[in-house]
Parts: sequence; structure tokens; C-alpha cells
Amino acid sequence: AELMGDDGRVISVEVHAKKAQLVRDACSRLGIQSVAVHAADATDVQTLKALLASSALTQAKMDTCSGGEQDPPASSDTSLADIVVLDAPCSGMGTLRRNPEHRYQDDSRLAELTKLQDRL
Repeated sequence: AELMGDDGRVISVEVHAKKAQLVRDACSRLGIQSVAVHAADATDVQTLKALLASSALTQAKMDTCSGGEQDPPASSDTSLADIVVLDAPCSGMGTLRRNPEHRYQDDSRLAELTKLQDRL
């Protein structure tokens, strides 16, 4: 949001409500208003589509109120976001040199994380 000059719209989806609140608090502290934070399951495609669509409508209304011109969002799924950045949960295996204790983690956790990453 800062790199965009607090212009446009960033949608943050956190599965845990406490983490979502931390993001809200950080945005508020920094004076960033372009971030919409939601506590939701990012693996639920219908929920994500609804969040994107409502955010696009909100942004169109904001642009209209501020004098900007923007066509209403199209109904095509590909028009709901210009870019998606995913910070997927990871195993930490890439940090073995700094965190050698990760080497001895339960392998079942790695399998679960891989499945979650695929769904996201």
C-alpha cells in the first residue's frame, strides 16, 4: 500500500482474526487507508470472489465520489484483481542453516503444508 502511494486497493485475507486485527492496527498506525482486511479462509474460492467483487464495487464508488471515472467491475473472474500476492505458510526448511531445529520436525506437518499451499 505504501509503494502505491495509498492509492488503489489492497485486500488482505487472514485466516485468524487476531492476525487480521494486527494488520488493521498496523495500517491504522501508518495512516494507510487502501487496505481492506478480512478474516476468512483463503482456500474458499467463493468467499474470495465475494471479497474481491465487493472491494471492486467499493473502489468504484470511492473513485466516483472523488471525481475519478471508472467503469463498474466486469463479472469475469479474471477482472477481479490486477495481481495476487500470496504469503503461503511454509515449512521453514529453507532456513535450516539459521534454524537447524527445523530439520527434526514431524514429516506429517510438511505433507499438510504442501496440501495447503496447493489449495491456496
